[in-house]
Amino acid sequence: MHTDDSQEYTFFPVFNGTLDFEVRAAHDAHIALTSGPADDVPLHELFLGGWENTKCALRHNKEKPDKAEAEIEQVVNGTDFKKFTLKWDYAAVQVRAETKSLKN
Repeated sequence: MHTDDSQEYTFFPVFNGTLDFEVRAAHDAHIALTSGPADDVPLHELFLGGWENTKCALRHNKEKPDKAEAEIEQVVNGTDFKKFTLKWDYAAVQVRAETKSLKN
């Protein structure tokens, strides 16, 4: 799938706690986990390559401070697709980028 460079989420249903995906972006890839196809609470946001591709973060209901963050330079790439696995349950959200991970 391809998503536009915008500040709006495109929603797709996922019926289990794991999602494998690839990203090709120079920076600021965002993923939202929510209970329905709307930008509504509860909402967990994952930022990959935010802050000009210098870190990743997890945020709950668009509120700061972030629940977790990690300084990971160049986690996404504007030329090549990079593979990620996102896992979640009632207690935690975890993302893995090949050999790097960010946990909450």
